[in-house]
Amino acid sequence: MRYSPLAPWMNDRATNWLATSDGWLRLLSMIKRTLENDARRFPHQVRAATAMVIMLCREGYWPAKMGQRERDEIVALAKRQLTVVRQAYAFEARSKPELLANADYKALLGGLDEELRMLDARMADAPVNMPDAPPACWGKFFQDNSR
Repeated sequence: MRYSPLAPWMNDRATNWLATSDGWLRLLSMIKRTLENDARRFPHQVRAATAMVIMLCREGYWPAKMGQRERDEIVALAKRQLTVVRQAYAFEARSKPELLANADYKALLGGLDEELRMLDARMADAPVNMPDAPPACWGKFFQDNSR
């Protein structure tokens, strides 16, 4: 067995496995179809699909045969749709000022802003590497919270 000190998605064998996996390609297709929904009617689904884009659109994860252009397109689509979701929540807060006194609602708005910044970083001309850590508002994302 070959030893690789790199992150799992930086391994050529893992990248090849992902690029040829039918289940992986179906997942990416589902994410794209979800992002094509009306973001005002389905804000939670759009945000979940955007979270998947944030997690999966890093070097080595996105199948090579789909290419950089397709990856850039889905990141841009996620950004547009998440912006619509953020605007809808901001509009709701303006129409119901008491929402801004709610800590959870303020955390939601802050989380959306952080997710948008992560997508912006991915879309920059000289892209900043996407952080490996999830946005702060996702909590202890990689830990089991069922207990």
